[in-house]
Amino acid sequence: MLWQATYAALSKEAPGLFGSVTARAEAHTARLAMMFALLDLRREICVEHLEAALALWRYCEASARYIFGDAIGNAMADEILRALRQVGHHGMTPHRDQQLVRAQPLSRSDRRGTGAPSPAWQGATYTTRNAGASD
Repeated sequence: MLWQATYAALSKEAPGLFGSVTARAEAHTARLAMMFALLDLRREICVEHLEAALALWRYCEASARYIFGDAIGNAMADEILRALRQVGHHGMTPHRDQQLVRAQPLSRSDRRGTGAPSPAWQGATYTTRNAGASD
């Protein structure tokens, strides 16, 4: 019953580097529970083994959250996120004598090669010009 109650929460995906390092939490937790059962010289996983595995997984998850936080894993995207947090929503207004001419959002595509596709990020591009300047 404990496993059914926790499986959905363990299977939930999380974004960024944190999500990458904590992916497949349910599989890791099951393996940890199996190791605790083997250490007890048991052939079956009991509730206490699963509880120990869940406690260890919560510790691992908290460590990963502390280390990676909400980092995306792309230097440019992480820098943009840090800058946005630093200036707040009021700091995003262009200077009074500049206009925002073009803005391309951060976009993701998958690089193909040998092995699994890896994400490639195209950074945001912002161009400004003086309000009095002509095109």
